[in-house]
Amino acid sequence: MISGRKSAFSDVKDYLDCSKNDLEDELRRMQGDSTLKLVECRRSAYFPDKAVVLHFETSAYSPDLNRCLAYFFHHRGKEIQFFFLYSKTHDKESLNYIDRTMQSLKLAGK
Repeated sequence: MISGRKSAFSDVKDYLDCSKNDLEDELRRMQGDSTLKLVECRRSAYFPDKAVVLHFETSAYSPDLNRCLAYFFHHRGKEIQFFFLYSKTHDKESLNYIDRTMQSLKLAGK
């Protein structure tokens, strides 16, 4: 899923701060999933000044789609989100595919 909207924030870290101690608990509340496990939260390797990557395990979706890798971008005054849902069973293949996809992404303008 890809979504975008006008941003109320001036930087990607304003709406997703990976350094927050209670980030996993906050994600559990937002997803309505007490079993959610935060796998990783970090700056994007390809867009370090514009994107944060959130990787978590959840039971909120279908049983076959139990992992989510989300990219949150702040670009030209807009928030852009890329959500990739995949099965933990196919973790390595899925992450390689997602990585190749994000590596090929080009952001227009500054």
